[in-house]
Amino acid sequence: NYNYYTEIYYNNDRPSAFKFTTMNGHVIGTIYREYDEKNHLSREAWCKGETSKILREFTSIFDSVSGGYKVIERDRNGKIVKQEIVISSID
Repeated sequence: NYNYYTEIYYNNDRPSAFKFTTMNGHVIGTIYREYDEKNHLSREAWCKGETSKILREFTSIFDSVSGGYKVIERDRNGKIVKQEIVISSID
């Protein structure tokens, strides 16, 4: 019983946007993604409706030495909600 569909847009073989639309054509929202020069996800913004008003925004900075990411989450007003360091294992 799905009442919406998702369109995925690509830029340089990477998903750059996910658009969520109801079956009657109303845009629920969109998630935008940006990547750095090494194709690591550097920014993701969750937007509401057709106005693309930002609800949440995530930025990440990759540290190639540690293999970790500094992830920052901001609310719709740009206020930092959460920050953390995420270490990814490189095997």
